[in-house]
Amino acid sequence: MTAPNKWLPAAVVLIALTAAGIGQANPTSHFIGLGIMGSVSLLGLIVAVVHARSQPSIPLGPVGMLLLLFWGWGALAVLWSQVPDQTVLQMIKFGAIVAAYLSWRIVMAPQGRHIAPMLYGLLIVAGLIMAVGMIGQAFTGHRAQALFLNPNSAAALLNVIWPAAAVAWLVGTDRMLDLSRLQRFMPGVLFLLVFAAGLDGGRASFLALFTALIVVVGGAAYALQTRWRRLAGVAGLVIGALVLAYLANLFGLTEGRPLADRVASLADPSEAGQVRFLMWSATWDMIQENPWLGIGPGVFWLAYAAVRPAGDGSAGQYAHNDYLQFWVERGLPGLLIVIALIAVCTWLFFRSVRAGRARQRTPAERGAVIAAFAAIGGIGFHGLFSYQLQLPAVMIPVALLLAELERMNGDTLAVNVPMPAWRRPLIFASASGLVASVLLGLFLIASSQYYVERGQEQLRDGEIFAAEQSFSKAMTRWSMTDVPWLVKALLYVRVSENLSEDRIWGGETVFSEAQRFLDEAERRNSLRSTPARLRAKLFLTENSSSGTEIAQAFDAALSRNPRDVGARLSYIGFLENKGEDAKAQGILEKGIDLEYSRFSSGMRFYQAVSTDFSDYLTPYSKINAESKLEKIKREIGGEISFEASRLEIN
Repeated sequence: MTAPNKWLPAAVVLIALTAAGIGQANPTSHFIGLGIMGSVSLLGLIVAVVHARSQPSIPLGPVGMLLLLFWGWGALAVLWSQVPDQTVLQMIKFGAIVAAYLSWRIVMAPQGRHIAPMLYGLLIVAGLIMAVGMIGQAFTGHRAQALFLNPNSAAALLNVIWPAAAVAWLVGTDRMLDLSRLQRFMPGVLFLLVFAAGLDGGRASFLALFTALIVVVGGAAYALQTRWRRLAGVAGLVIGALVLAYLANLFGLTEGRPLADRVASLADPSEAGQVRFLMWSATWDMIQENPWLGIGPGVFWLAYAAVRPAGDGSAGQYAHNDYLQFWVERGLPGLLIVIALIAVCTWLFFRSVRAGRARQRTPAERGAVIAAFAAIGGIGFHGLFSYQLQLPAVMIPVALLLAELERMNGDTLAVNVPMPAWRRPLIFASASGLVASVLLGLFLIASSQYYVERGQEQLRDGEIFAAEQSFSKAMTRWSMTDVPWLVKALLYVRVSENLSEDRIWGGETVFSEAQRFLDEAERRNSLRSTPARLRAKLFLTENSSSGTEIAQAFDAALSRNPRDVGARLSYIGFLENKGEDAKAQGILEKGIDLEYSRFSSGMRFYQAVSTDFSDYLTPYSKINAESKLEKIKREIGGEISFEASRLEIN
């Protein structure tokens, strides 16, 4: 063991938390945000590797092996993924998580089990900043969700962090933090973190919080032999913070739903998981179709649209059970790797606390293990009901704690991986080329999104030729994704709607070019409904197209995504013009029966139904549509006019 180096571990943690922050600020997985997050994560790994250039080997334990196996299996799935570009994006996300683990293991390898105060200190500071921001949001009329789209995700991240504050206080004189004075403030920090998590977190985050609390109290009682009065103090602080959050919501000081209502809903089948049971049933049907290899990482949201139950009003992005989603996307091997990872972490925890009980570990080392496993256990339990294991913003800090849990068990379980001799010109050149290739790939993916968005702005401004050039550049930057082909096809559809009879533009027939781009988009992504919808609109501009072709295109769009409001409304209008009122009414009724996740989509559909197609409504359908429209208005706080973007690619 060498003397601890403080600044390098601090730098690695700061870089990892920066990557997590970028992930939190990029909840929609924007290509540019993913590129930046991937680059920052790679920087952390480079810093760690450069620091370790004099080390003969790096210990890689069972946790690391399973993480690398999980990432590698997902990367291999590009070969059979139904939408390969989505799998590549998923590998960037999970690559950032794996990079955080590797960076910490590498930089801390020379220090054995020496405690790393900077890790816990920086995690607590980051959590405290986030908690203060969430409290500010709550008391100014906003949801307490930090930069996440969902308050439940923000609460999940705080549940990863607060155990470190609790255990740092319980450890006492054998410090987990750099300064003993800092440990005196930990009760207050713990209270703020839990209070912020309780303001607007969901049922799953509440259950995860108590899972972590059980680990902290039970682990400290057994391994640290902490006095029950002190353990009761931690439990009291946690419960007190939740009670105060409940009172703040109850008296209308914040926007969150009162905690007691959320807890009470656990016993109400109509509230506790009714939609989730629908989602899990549909996900199970998807698993049965591809049980061994899965449909490909990152593809769930596209494949789920076709089988999504009518009563599912969620966003439809996740299965709301991470383990089912791992199975449906990565097949049975992916699920088994995750289960093995959970089993290994549990084994490492019990192994370490038993050694601590026998005084083979210092109190700080025992505390580090308890804090790490409390966070891991809490987020693992949360994954049974939500999707937090899919989010780099949550999982990058978890990866640091996974590495710490493994490190605190010593290197006897690890395989020593030889480090290359970086000073040799050939090895250095190879490594530099590999890094440059990864960075170039991330840059090309990000620049593809940039040119797509630039072209969309130009198209909105009527700059047709400039938009075409931008879309062409997006295609060349990253040809794997379907989006540039879709937006260029959309451009040609727009041109086709406004051209004269000859329909010649740029030396090619607009109709045939638009068809070609749509074919290319569908070849890259056969699950998205947009190409079929655009094809139907293209057929509508072509006099030679038959009604059968148009109907088949609309049917294809709705079979891929029954909630494609644009396709459904256009189809109803087409059938109305053809005098097929009975079929139009059937298409309309099916749309009314669906629950919509996006307020804009639901508002747009129900407003169109009540104004343009009211003649097709039965008395029951009219009441159903009006009640759903009023529900949306209440949820958004009044009547809002939503105008769907004509350039939106769903």
